[in-house]
Amino acid sequence: MGYKVHLTETCEQDHPHLITQVATTVSAEADSATLPQIQQALADQSLLPSQQLVDTAYVSAELLVQSQQLHQVDLVGPARKDQKWQALAGQEVAAADFHGDWDAQQATCPQGHTTRSWFHTLENG
Repeated sequence: MGYKVHLTETCEQDHPHLITQVATTVSAEADSATLPQIQQALADQSLLPSQQLVDTAYVSAELLVQSQQLHQVDLVGPARKDQKWQALAGQEVAAADFHGDWDAQQATCPQGHTTRSWFHTLENG
């Protein structure tokens, strides 16, 4: 129960840090769901940065692409840790154990086997 406040501020070296946008949401709303509204509010006021530094909760593949395509903003923040059971258990092979070669369009598993096929998809969420 409750609310969250999302603050956007400037962070130029040798300049004062100024709050440029404030958004309030219900506490149950995901931070990532708020980012498009934050960016649109900044765009409406001609305050969009070229680079937006965010924490993990605001980072997803979809938002990285969307920020660049809609607003020409480079979204910068740490990627989420792998929360799948394999990575958490530490006993099985996790996604981080694979090597992806985007140019060759193949992935290599820890045992050195490469994928036989490659296709593009967009995961929601």
